[in-house]
Amino acid sequence: VKGAYDTISQSVLRGIGFGAGMDIWDTMKEGIVETVTFSSELQKSLNSIQSATGIADKEISNMKDTMLDIYNSNFGENFEDIGEAIKTISQQTGASGEDLKDLTENALALRDTFGYDVNESLRSVNTLIKQFGIDGNEAFNLIAQGKQNGLDFSGEMLDSINEYSVQFKKLGFSAEDMFEILNNGSTDGAFNLDKVGDAIKEFSIRAIDGSDTTIDGFTKLGFNADDMAKKFAEGGDTAKEAFRQVTKAIGNMNDPVQQSIVGVDLFGTMWEDLGPKVVTQLGDMGDNFSATSDALNQIKKINFNDLGSAFQYIKRNIQTSILVPIGDEVLPRLNNFANWF
Repeated sequence: VKGAYDTISQSVLRGIGFGAGMDIWDTMKEGIVETVTFSSELQKSLNSIQSATGIADKEISNMKDTMLDIYNSNFGENFEDIGEAIKTISQQTGASGEDLKDLTENALALRDTFGYDVNESLRSVNTLIKQFGIDGNEAFNLIAQGKQNGLDFSGEMLDSINEYSVQFKKLGFSAEDMFEILNNGSTDGAFNLDKVGDAIKEFSIRAIDGSDTTIDGFTKLGFNADDMAKKFAEGGDTAKEAFRQVTKAIGNMNDPVQQSIVGVDLFGTMWEDLGPKVVTQLGDMGDNFSATSDALNQIKKINFNDLGSAFQYIKRNIQTSILVPIGDEVLPRLNNFANWF
C-alpha cells in the first residue's frame, strides 16, 4: 500500500510540474516520520512509567509535563533515558511534580558529570534522607561536593555513605559532619574511605558500650565514660564537640605506647590500620560541606554552557513546542486507523 501510495504521489508531483517534486515529497515524509516517531517515543515512555509506578490516568498529564520540562532543560539522552530515571526515582522516593523533576535532573547531572549510575546515587541519597532527615536536593548536593573534594579517591564514597551513615547518626553527627570527618580522613592519609567509616563504626560501638576497655580509654584521657556517652546521645554540637575533644586529647598524649592503648580501646583495630596521624585529625571538622550549597546547580550550568549544548537546547525546545502538539493530534488517529485496519 505504501509503495503504491508513494508511486501515485510522485507521479502527481511530476505531473503538476514540480521539478523538485521528489525532494519535496522526501522532505515531507521525513517530517511526518519524525513527528510521529518523536511523539510515539514520548508516549511509549509515559506508558512505561505508568505501568511501573501505577500512577492514575488523571496524573499522566502532569507526568508528561515533567518529562518535557526535563527534556527541554537538556537532561537525558532521549525520552526513554529520562523515563527510566523517572521510574527509579518515583518508585524509591514517591516524589512527584517539581520535586520529581529536580531529583531526576540532579541524578542525570551526577551521572553525566561524574559517571554515577542513577540507581547507585539514588540509593545513597535515600540513605542520607532516612538517616539525617535532609531532603533529596540537599543529599545530592553533598554527594556532588564530596566528589569535588576528592572523597571518592578510592571509588568507595557511595558505598561508604550507604554503610556508615547509621554509625555517624548513632553518634549524633549530621550529614555535613559525616562528610567533614570522611574528608579529614582522606586528606590526612587514609588509604581508602572505607577505613575511615569503619573507624567511626568502631568508635560508635565502644563509646557507649560501657565496657572496661572503653572506661579505661576515656579515663586515661581524663573523661568520664558515662558523661561522654550522654554527650554523644544528645547529638548535634554537643556530640561534635565531644568527638573533637576525644581525638584532640589522644593527639596530645606524649607517650606513644599509652596513646596506642587508648586508641585501640576506643577505635579498635582501625587505630592500627589508620594510625594516629589520621585518627587524631578526624574531629578537626571545618566547613567544607553544606547541604544547602548551590554546588549541583553550578555543575548544571557549567555542563550546559558550551555552544553545542546551547544549540541542543534550542532544538529540543523547538521539537517539543511543534512536534508534540502535532503528534498529540496525529497519534490518536493513527491508532484508530490501526485498530480499524
